[in-house]
Amino acid sequence: FFVSSDEQETCQTVGQGICDHVLKHRSPQKRPVTIRYRSASLTKLTLHDMGYSMFEGEASIFVPEMSNIYLCEINLLGSSHVGQEKAEVPFSAGQIYVINANCPHTKRWENDGHQMMIKIHQTDMEAAIERTTGMPVREPIVFSNQPQNMAAKTQTLAQMVALISKDIETDQSFFAARSGSSAEELLIELILEALPNNYSHKLKNPEPRLRPRHVRHAVELIHTTATEN
Repeated sequence: FFVSSDEQETCQTVGQGICDHVLKHRSPQKRPVTIRYRSASLTKLTLHDMGYSMFEGEASIFVPEMSNIYLCEINLLGSSHVGQEKAEVPFSAGQIYVINANCPHTKRWENDGHQMMIKIHQTDMEAAIERTTGMPVREPIVFSNQPQNMAAKTQTLAQMVALISKDIETDQSFFAARSGSSAEELLIELILEALPNNYSHKLKNPEPRLRPRHVRHAVELIHTTATEN
């Protein structure tokens, strides 16, 4: 675990693991926020465990742009508010929320908290859409800005993240030793299915037959050319 009450040190360490951000803490008594942070990398995603302790005041983070990454947050403890330019949407313990790629993000809180986060590159998220729908991605994947309660598939998602996180801490990790990335692909696909986004309807009704990517692109080109002519 990385543990610190220094804002600049925390920004630098967490920024290297997730993305660059600004951390601020407003405290009349000048009592700092203590951050506990650790991360683990797999092939297509990284897992981040962050907890923080507060005596009083309000803390906030701001990310100007989530460049080419999605960040799925599982809130295990505490309440906060999240959003893009303004943190106005309540985010409570027992909820899951996805921060969209290439968008700003802001968050503020006034109490102790604990979150698990999954960082996924935009290309891997798009590859999951192609893999599950059988069609190429034509527009950016955008998740709902409303946190979702843990139930059914979202509960399975949280349990799967907890299982992988616990496993990769061991000396003989099953998931870290895999040469392939099927477990990671399954986790990304579960995020897409469990959390509302603009491809949800296509995920529920995928193409009846999954064709190789180069064939799908060739079919799309043929249809485009025929339409133009």
